[in-house]
Amino acid sequence: MKVKLLLVILSAFNISFVQTTMLADIAGEIETEFGTYIPYLVDIEPNAPQYVVESDFSNVTNFSDFTFTESQKQKLLENHFVVIPGRTSGPTGYKEIYDIYHEARENDISQFITTESV
Repeated sequence: MKVKLLLVILSAFNISFVQTTMLADIAGEIETEFGTYIPYLVDIEPNAPQYVVESDFSNVTNFSDFTFTESQKQKLLENHFVVIPGRTSGPTGYKEIYDIYHEARENDISQFITTESV
C-alpha cells in the first residue's frame, strides 16, 4: 500500500502534549452564548488498518517532493511524523497561519490539522 506524506501544522503556545486527566466531566447539557452543548458518549474500538513505511520510503508516494535531513528521516521512520521549522523568509515565507494551508492546497499536499493548532 502506498502512503502519502501529510503536511502537519503545530503551534507551540504553551501546549502540553501529554494530558493525564480529564479537564472536565460533562454529564449534561450546557448552555453557552453559541448554543446548547449536548454531550454524546461514544464507545468505539479503533480499527484503522496498520501500515509500514519502508526504510527507503519507496511506499511513500510524494517523498521526493520534500527535503529531509538524515535525522528527520529517522524520525519519520520511528514516529511517522517529524516537526520541521517553517519557512520565514523568501518570497513564500509564511506571514499568516493560513498561508501554509493555501500553499499545501495549491500543491495538492495532504494536511492533517489538529485542534491544538488553534
